[in-house]
Amino acid sequence: MRLVQAIAFIFVAFLILAVLVRFLERSFIFFPLRYPAGVWDPALLGVEAEEVWFEAADGAALHGWWIEAQGGAPDSGSPVLLWSHGNAGNLTHRAPHAGALARQGLSVFLFDYRGYGRSEGRPSEEGLYLDSEAAYAYLTEERGVSPERLILLGVSLGCAPASRLATRVEHAGTILVSPFTSAKVMARRMFFGLPLGFLAASEFPVATWVASRSRPLLVIHGNVDTVVPFKLGQEVYAAAAEPKQFLSLPGAGHNNILAMGGTRYLDAVQEFSDRCVAAGGGA
Repeated sequence: MRLVQAIAFIFVAFLILAVLVRFLERSFIFFPLRYPAGVWDPALLGVEAEEVWFEAADGAALHGWWIEAQGGAPDSGSPVLLWSHGNAGNLTHRAPHAGALARQGLSVFLFDYRGYGRSEGRPSEEGLYLDSEAAYAYLTEERGVSPERLILLGVSLGCAPASRLATRVEHAGTILVSPFTSAKVMARRMFFGLPLGFLAASEFPVATWVASRSRPLLVIHGNVDTVVPFKLGQEVYAAAAEPKQFLSLPGAGHNNILAMGGTRYLDAVQEFSDRCVAAGGGA
């Protein structure tokens, strides 16, 4: 009798846990800041940005900033970074970083997923994918940017939409900063090592997608990252098809890649991007 009661208790506890994981999953993944949170005057952030509105396939109105490369004529053929950002804040928090890349000669399109910044809606895994596709369509169809100039840049959670996009569209290359292998792996870490990943509905299978892309890939990871462990970046790189390269940034964590990586990081992004565009995305 006690055994039956124990089994019943374990079953009920597991059921409650499963419901909680599913119910709270979105709040574990997404930490958006909605407008007016953030600094929305680009000049105060040290960048010159053009405000952009575009629309996802399901009708969601999305917002972005176009930051032109400095030191070159517009539409000169220089690389364009399509930036899929991480799970917290909004695009204003990435603008100084984007400005540093623009000073390297790279144009940057920063956009907010649905539910972030001024973009309408509520974030979800499928929503991120729709939003990244819409950002790509805006650049190539409305702005006339050639796919041979496009570098797909994913940072942290943004590595998922960027790596997925890399399997579906023409582009010159992909850069993944602080990537993880999948949501299941991150769920295990989030729940203190307990094997609860199978309870999560989210997938974000970055390691699977990088294995099926063909354009050049650069993986960048700080070796003291306590949010997405360095070993996950190494595993993403190991899973990726050639051509690929890996940049380890000593002393860099998850949120200080630019500060700790400095010139080494900026030069690596610029050189990789220039090389991909010069080769027409094929080397």
